This record gives sequence, C-alpha cells and structure tokens, in this order.
Amino acid sequence: MTKGMTKQTAYYLVSTPLHLLVSLAVALSRRDEEVAKLFFVAQEADNRRMDFFRESMQAWQESPFVETKVFFRPSGKGWGKVASRKRLFADLKSEVHAFRPERVYVGNDRHLEFQWVMHQCRELGVKAQGIYLDEGLYTYVGRKASKRFSDRVVDDWLKKLFYGFWWQTPPTIGGSKWIDEMIVAYPDWVTPLLKEKAAEPLQSSWFEDKRLQEMTQAWLKFFSIDQARLENCQLMLTLPETNDMRKVPGYESEARDLLTRLSDNGWQ
Repeated sequence: MTKGMTKQTAYYLVSTPLHLLVSLAVALSRRDEEVAKLFFVAQEADNRRMDFFRESMQAWQESPFVETKVFFRPSGKGWGKVASRKRLFADLKSEVHAFRPERVYVGNDRHLEFQWVMHQCRELGVKAQGIYLDEGLYTYVGRKASKRFSDRVVDDWLKKLFYGFWWQTPPTIGGSKWIDEMIVAYPDWVTPLLKEKAAEPLQSSWFEDKRLQEMTQAWLKFFSIDQARLENCQLMLTLPETNDMRKVPGYESEARDLLTRLSDNGWQ
C-alpha cells in the first residue's frame, strides 16, 4: 500500500473451517491495506463445532483481524426463527453503521446475514465491495437454485415478505448481484454461472505465510493429526461432505478410481 493511503475497512464472514482458512490467507496478504473484522456466522446447533476455531482466533496474537465476533443463525422454524433473525439483523445493523465496511468477504452469498450487511451498506451510501471467496466444490460445479415451486417461488417470496425485498436468490453460490468479484483457486474452471464475475487467483504463496502455518499446525495438533505422516504424503485429497459428493453424478466413483490408480502405482 502506498504510504499515506487510508486502509479500507473490511468484514470477513465465515461459516465453515474452509471459509476461515481462505479468509486468513487473504486477510494476511492484505494486512497492510485493510482494517478487518472476522465474523463467525454459525447455526446455533454448530456452536460446539465452531467454538474451537472461534476461541483460537480470539486468542491469536498474530491475527490479522482487529476483532472477532460470533453471530448465531437461528435454528428451528416459524415465527420464533423470524423473530430471532430480526434480533440478529439489529445487531448486525448497529455493527455496520459503526464500522461502515468497504469490503465484505463471504464464502456463501446465500446467507441472509451477508445480504443484510450489503443492504445496510447501500442504505448508508457506503459502496461496499462484495467479494466471494472460493468455497470449494460449488465454485466449480455450481449449485443451482432449487427448481421446486415451493423453493423457487414460495420460499423466495416468503423471505422477501418477512425480511425485505433486498433478498436475492443467487443462481448459484457466489452468483448473487451482491458479489462484485471473486477470489478463487482456479478462475478458468469456475462454473459458467460465475464466468461473468471478475476473478482474482487465490495465490498458493498466501498459505505459506509463517503466521498462518503456525496457526494451522496448532489446529492439526489439537485434532491429533500426525504432521510427520502428512509430510511423507505424495498426495492429499480434500473432499466435500458425502451428501455434497452425491449431488454431483460420478464424483464419488471418480475419486475412488483415482485413489485406486495412484495406490496401484505406489503413491502414498
């Protein structure tokens, strides 16, 4: 960043460990140009699963974020869920009005919380840039909106009725009008539904940052993962959840075939 330039304010909204990892890599690479905050947007039922990552981030002295917060997405159904979400929106509104973010990074623009933050920025006259961070599988195979009438029409209009007409149903994750650009590992391979978005490559060098490596090594230790064994691996596949794999025809069988071929050739 050129000397004398004002740093930009930024939010990073994460809801999965992958979102967090990518957010850390990007935030560390932009530490000199941003004043950034990290928001965990998690389901109430995922509290325990995300607690470790939240606590590790809040205790991390080398964190690129000036603040880390948790906003729990209400679970359940009916008016109780609507009321809980509106309380959450009120908290986010206060935060946005105080911080006035100029960049908002997210791994899933279907989340109401992200769209609400962007809407509040527009209401304030803040030209916030929506930036989609590579979330993995659906960046490349796409995740189209449901074709069922109840989801495509009824659910969409109910969200607009209960929350506001700022809500948009993206054609795929990362494809909403709130997203101005994306940072993805393989820009040339993204789903056609994202081809019109401006893309910046997710640099592998960002993950070589010493501070990030120290943090991820602490995570591996916590989960009792043998780091020495990992160092001897010739290939490691990171796979989506089983239910997600099954949504893509042939995905699971191709992954198994690849492992079989490599194993037969002596790969570890």
